[in-house]
Amino acid sequence: MSNDSDDVYSTPVASAISGITAKTLANWKLRGIFVPSVELLHSTQSRYYYSYRDLVAIRALVVLKDFGVDLIRLAHVGAYIQSTAPLQTTFLVVDGGEVFVADGSAAVASLLRSGRRAFCVLALQAIASEVERDARALMSSAA
Repeated sequence: MSNDSDDVYSTPVASAISGITAKTLANWKLRGIFVPSVELLHSTQSRYYYSYRDLVAIRALVVLKDFGVDLIRLAHVGAYIQSTAPLQTTFLVVDGGEVFVADGSAAVASLLRSGRRAFCVLALQAIASEVERDARALMSSAA
């Protein structure tokens, strides 16, 4: 597995890797907070699967939620990570309920020098590495 791999994960596997319950994943999908990016048609039904990037986004959203970020902001951040966030250089800076995106550590330093308080600074690269490690461990234990 490598960053931004083409692997897809079922809801139970995504739940195990991301650390969030399958029920919460289903609730987030139903409410439009986070919709998996892979939809495959099986017979007459659509089934949703989670991409590697989805799992990185979900892990980040769980941390943000724990820091008090509301569901509307979580939806926006999740969509950004799913679609365009460069995983290697993006940092999410949490200041209370607000989330700021910083591209690179210099941008984080600049944001903090401007007087912004940060309760949490998330490096998407670190989260991506955790997801990759946990997915590899889960897949090797299943084999």
